[in-house]
Amino acid sequence: EIRGRFLALTSLGDLFRCGGGRHPAAQEPPRYGAPSESYRVVVVQNDDTTIGLVVDELIGMQEVVLKSLERNYRPVAGLSGASILGDGRVSLILDVDVLIDSAVRQGASA
Repeated sequence: EIRGRFLALTSLGDLFRCGGGRHPAAQEPPRYGAPSESYRVVVVQNDDTTIGLVVDELIGMQEVVLKSLERNYRPVAGLSGASILGDGRVSLILDVDVLIDSAVRQGASA
């Protein structure tokens, strides 16, 4: 509940329909279950829809140069591009509007 409104929660793994491990920088696993347990949630919004994305860890914020995936690879739903970080790692940039629309569609079909 945030500011008197309940938010739908979803994970990126659910949205991208993939399993997989947690990010190596994550210190502890996300805890799902009883209401007394806590989550790490990034709240995102487009127009009138607000959802919470459950994440493993908040690592930080950086200014990056966005490279188009469509131009350099192919379109990937939910991703707007990629960037190469200062240490050489590739960082995928999420398309929040597409993720929210996908979460709403998945919620409607559940």
